[in-house]
Amino acid sequence: MISNLQDSDKQTFGSTLDNLVLLMMTRLDENKLQLRNRIEKVLGKLIAANIIREENNNYYFYNEDEVELSKLIASTTVGSDFYSETLKTILFTWLKVDSKIRYAGNDFRIVAKVDGKNYQGNSGDITVSFTVFDDTNLNEKAFGNQQDILIFCINEWFLKDKDLREEFQRYCKVELYTRNNQSYPTEARKKSIDNFKSRNKEIIEGKIKPTIYEKFAKTSFVSGNTVIEPNEINGNGAERYRNVIFRHLESVYKYAKLAETLPQTQEELKQKVSHKVQPNDYTLNPLSEPEKMINDYITRQANEILLADLLDKFKSVPYGWKDVSIIYIVSELYKRKLRDLNYRNQPHYPLTDFVNKALISSERSSLSIVPVQAISQDLINQAIGGWKTIFNEHIAPTGDGNAPFEELRNKRLSEKHDKWIDTRQAVETYPFAKHLTELIDKLAKWKNIREPQRFFETLHAEASSVAQIVDICQNLKDFAEQSLDEYNKIKRFVELREVDFQRLEKEDKDKAALLNHFMRCDNPVSDFRQYRKIKLELEQSITEKIKELKAATLTRYEAIFKELDTLAEVNDVTKFVFADSDYKLGKIAKLNTISDLTIESFKADNFLENARAKILLEKNEVDLEKIRRKQQTILDTGEKPNGPAITMMPPISYSLPKASHILSTEAEVDAYIKEISSV
Repeated sequence: MISNLQDSDKQTFGSTLDNLVLLMMTRLDENKLQLRNRIEKVLGKLIAANIIREENNNYYFYNEDEVELSKLIASTTVGSDFYSETLKTILFTWLKVDSKIRYAGNDFRIVAKVDGKNYQGNSGDITVSFTVFDDTNLNEKAFGNQQDILIFCINEWFLKDKDLREEFQRYCKVELYTRNNQSYPTEARKKSIDNFKSRNKEIIEGKIKPTIYEKFAKTSFVSGNTVIEPNEINGNGAERYRNVIFRHLESVYKYAKLAETLPQTQEELKQKVSHKVQPNDYTLNPLSEPEKMINDYITRQANEILLADLLDKFKSVPYGWKDVSIIYIVSELYKRKLRDLNYRNQPHYPLTDFVNKALISSERSSLSIVPVQAISQDLINQAIGGWKTIFNEHIAPTGDGNAPFEELRNKRLSEKHDKWIDTRQAVETYPFAKHLTELIDKLAKWKNIREPQRFFETLHAEASSVAQIVDICQNLKDFAEQSLDEYNKIKRFVELREVDFQRLEKEDKDKAALLNHFMRCDNPVSDFRQYRKIKLELEQSITEKIKELKAATLTRYEAIFKELDTLAEVNDVTKFVFADSDYKLGKIAKLNTISDLTIESFKADNFLENARAKILLEKNEVDLEKIRRKQQTILDTGEKPNGPAITMMPPISYSLPKASHILSTEAEVDAYIKEISSV
């Protein structure tokens, strides 16, 4: 009947089941329902035999190639992995199955499976399992299920819906066959495959997906060992999926919401940790539930635990807290003076440093939470007394050893250390800076003591010796602020007049030696006035010596210039031949050191000899020029010169040797005259 319908008839009288029932009725009293059931049974056999197909509620015959292709597809074996992959494609996008879900301020990792096959991670905080072809009943699944696994029991309605199941299986066969057969032997086969793929797409979008989406609302769930009925979860699709996930997380991580209001990011954690503790912050506020849980757990672990182990415990079931939340709780226990912190066996590790290390995964096994050390009141009082002895600062007594430890080591000691470093920087090039360095090194060693008891013991034991160093340094600090400029003047004076000191009288040389010793002294404070007086006395002696030398040197050079002027006049030579007297005498007048004036005085004889030589050379040149002109005049008249050409030998300068010692006898004078006569 279907095959005999013309295409024009099919537009108004399609090959639907109802029309087939109408055509098959032969009696007026025909039982229509029974006939319909018989026809459906026959149609099912024809479809199974790949003779006809259903499309949009109409039945059509395959063409010859489609019949052959249909048989090939029917014989294709589909594995469970392909079924799972197809179901994953249908469900995961619609339900928005992600690798993480945010709950109670934390991101929980999800492992997603379909019929036991993993499609999303191998490890996570919870597992979501979709069972489709698993026919295990609900109670058995609940009995054998793990606490962290949530099962979506799709199989309950999927396996019972024969039409859906067979439609899905046929869809998978077509998909698998067309995916594995991308080359076509004939054009007809290519067209047939394209037709099958097109029909398959219509089937998945028009029948399979809508049916699955509709029936999803009837799905039961197994959370751990608990069965969740469909009517216990609201919403549909992605909303329903999220709601049941939250229900499951609430069951598995039943304490997760306790940490919901705690810091969830590193920035929030650091901001909270940096908050300074106020007097009533913790006295009026009892432990929060998360703080009590962690504190009690540490107590059960012999009162100390590695941070890595603590994080592993409270990140897992039944807590599910974030790393930063757990670290924050530890910081609160520290601020409450309930716990102390260590790093690589360094006791009483600073909280800020501890938190920064805790944010580095590789450091967590080196960080530990330990009990607060009890310190005797006597030792606390001794340490406070030691501090007063050293720095003359009063600290209010307290029975809490951590309070003065925080005040002295972490606050005041750091301030003192930094202050003395600044002081040393201003005088680090001076010999007395060694005392400041000694004090700074001592304070730095104290800063490195992280254990309160040892810190207090050290403070008490070393109070007397360190107090002496502090007194010296304080005097040096006052000296630097009040007298460093004057000290620098003495220093520059010694450096500038070092050579001049050697030309002073013995008494002044001894004073200069004292001043040099003073500049190497590491504590110039007590004798500073005395050495300032010595400096003034030496300045006066040097000034007088300079005045005396300058007068003698000027007198000597004035005599030299007078002699040179006479020599130049006698030889009719201009004064420009030798040095200008005003310039030379002015230069000598400006000399301001004993050494320069002494050298200038020693050079006077050489100066005179050089100037005389210049005058005589100039005179010789003038005379030679006159002779050359006279001879040239004779030659110009044509006369022959009378006799040989007249020449003049240039003057020769002699340098007489100096006496090697003072000539005190007639014999010594005669010997010296004989020596110079032989030159």
